Amino acid sequence: MKKVLFTVISILAVAVCASAQVKTNDYNTSGYSDLKVTGSFEVTVVTGAAYNSKITVDEAYLEAVVCNVEKGTLVIGIDDKKVSKETKKLYKGKNAPVATFRAIITVPEKLKSITLEDNAVLYEARYVFSEHSCVLNIEDNACIKSVDLDSRNVEVNAEDKSNVFVNVSGAENLVLNIEDGAVASAKLSVTECTINASNSCSVTVDGQINQLNVNAKGTSKTILNGTCSDAVFNCEGSSKVNGINQNLANAEVNMSSLCNLIVAAGNNLKIDSMKNNSSLQFAGEPNITIGTVVKSSISRYNQQ
Repeated sequence: MKKVLFTVISILAVAVCASAQVKTNDYNTSGYSDLKVTGSFEVTVVTGAAYNSKITVDEAYLEAVVCNVEKGTLVIGIDDKKVSKETKKLYKGKNAPVATFRAIITVPEKLKSITLEDNAVLYEARYVFSEHSCVLNIEDNACIKSVDLDSRNVEVNAEDKSNVFVNVSGAENLVLNIEDGAVASAKLSVTECTINASNSCSVTVDGQINQLNVNAKGTSKTILNGTCSDAVFNCEGSSKVNGINQNLANAEVNMSSLCNLIVAAGNNLKIDSMKNNSSLQFAGEPNITIGTVVKSSISRYNQQ
């Protein structure tokens, strides 16, 4: 009995070791300006003389790799229909081995967009985007560890518990659309930045902004650091916006419902409308102009 048990364990150990062997293939793909990655791939995008996609996976997944160009988009992922039942069973469970999925994408021409889905992780992409504009789409627990953006127009869309960090320099217009439990951090130096935050998301920005537009809804939380010339705040729901550490010159405020806003305006604070139990706290000595305030509170910030 012991001999049989030892044999079974040995066979399983060999199977696990065999499955854990990784293989790397180079895929010659070209003629695309957009990148889409699905599944648990760890992705790095670099510039180079020629297009190349270097994909590294456990050997058991090699035949299921998807790496092709569809209508101008390089699509990378795993075709679940081509993964055997044995492989799925082997990599499932508490003590199962962790599969390897890595992709190094080399592009000689600038990209217009990157889309990450279903736990994909972008580890690095340094200045690989179009000079005019670029779009990042992150969802389904996907993650951006680090990306440097210098396009004139930048749009970041994050949702479904995704996580993103971006470094934006010199953009004329940056739009952050963050929702559904996503977490976003941005280090930036931009002319105009618009933050659309909703549905339990968290947004933190730090840097220099000329014009800031914050649209906060639901139970979103927004933290503002750095410096800003002019800001417009539209807050509603139970959203919270904390700008106590942002050196702000002029602020314009519209608030509704149980939202909370903290600003440190140095020159002018214009309160257009506040209603339905909204709360505004301010620091500094701004000139204050008050429009309509109904069942809401305005008070000096008191750090506790």
